[in-house]
Amino acid sequence: MAKYAINQEGSEALKKLGSSILISCNEIMEQSRDLEQKLAELEEGLGIYAEEIRELTTKNRNILLAHKENLEGLAEKLRRQGDEILELMGLGVIAGTGTCAAESKPAAADPEKRNYQSFLVQNGYAEKADFGKLDPASARDMAMAIAETREQFPDLDLKFTGSLQARNEALKRDLTKSYLNEYKKAYPNASEKDLLPVIRQQVEEDMQGFEPGNGTIAQSLFVKNPSGFVARLCAQYNGITINEQYGGDYGFFCQVKSRDVKAGWKPQNCDTPKATVDHELGHQIAKLVDAHLDPDIIELYKKFITLDDKKRSEILSGYAAESIHEFLAESWSEYRNNPKCRPCAKFVAEKMIDLYNDTRYEKRKVLRR
Repeated sequence: MAKYAINQEGSEALKKLGSSILISCNEIMEQSRDLEQKLAELEEGLGIYAEEIRELTTKNRNILLAHKENLEGLAEKLRRQGDEILELMGLGVIAGTGTCAAESKPAAADPEKRNYQSFLVQNGYAEKADFGKLDPASARDMAMAIAETREQFPDLDLKFTGSLQARNEALKRDLTKSYLNEYKKAYPNASEKDLLPVIRQQVEEDMQGFEPGNGTIAQSLFVKNPSGFVARLCAQYNGITINEQYGGDYGFFCQVKSRDVKAGWKPQNCDTPKATVDHELGHQIAKLVDAHLDPDIIELYKKFITLDDKKRSEILSGYAAESIHEFLAESWSEYRNNPKCRPCAKFVAEKMIDLYNDTRYEKRKVLRR
């Protein structure tokens, strides 16, 4: 087995291997789905062999699913080990090449990401920004998409943008502090040592909805009318975040997006990380104006979900059928990224713009074309 030195090259090799495993795993699952779909189309002509073939494809899918989680776990472990190498380098551990990591050239990523963070905060596009271990190119795409959208929708509530993991770490810290204050008020004679185990358990319960699952690329957080100190604290992190498992490797991120577009799962021309950011921004805009309650959009969505997978992809995307909220976000993503935006996305996106303008009548004449 190859040895990975404690240096930049070793870290990149581990992370690349993890990404390759994940890509291969997803490609195998996609090919299995394609095979099942083709067999289903040919089923009438298979006669007495149809049931036997169906059983074999089902067995094949179950075997793949059984191993998929293990492969995804291995991929994530390799990527974490790559990050651990970088942390060891920062502590001055001797690299396999015989040079001290502390003496090696600092990665250009950190100052570049700090520049993007400062750009967002100083211009008022976000209150807080932390790109964590995101690739600088992912951070760039995120910053540019947010800036463009905030110029058009200045009322968007983007208190936090950046890495999903960085947001969760900060939210955990804030929740722990808040719970500690509340418990001290309720139990003034109890020590912090006695209180912390209970607090940690409550924090873990609160964080369950924020932790990324398999396939979570990004998250949009929007707490519109918070009640209670936990909800109010969570609302301080309203905004959009990218999962480092994807955004930590820009090349891998692009491969995932490209594959999803080719499969018709995502809209046309939405094969970049920027399109993912625009999708999440679409959620923010839609929730701000309650677009999911608009009668015209509801009617269009009801017609959309009656279509088969192929037709959905031709009109917008397969993922858009997951819910009316995803229908809205997918439409906005295509509207912002497809120069030849199709009628469905164009209608929905322009409707969202009109709904926003209706809430800001004093600026409507400026924004109307």
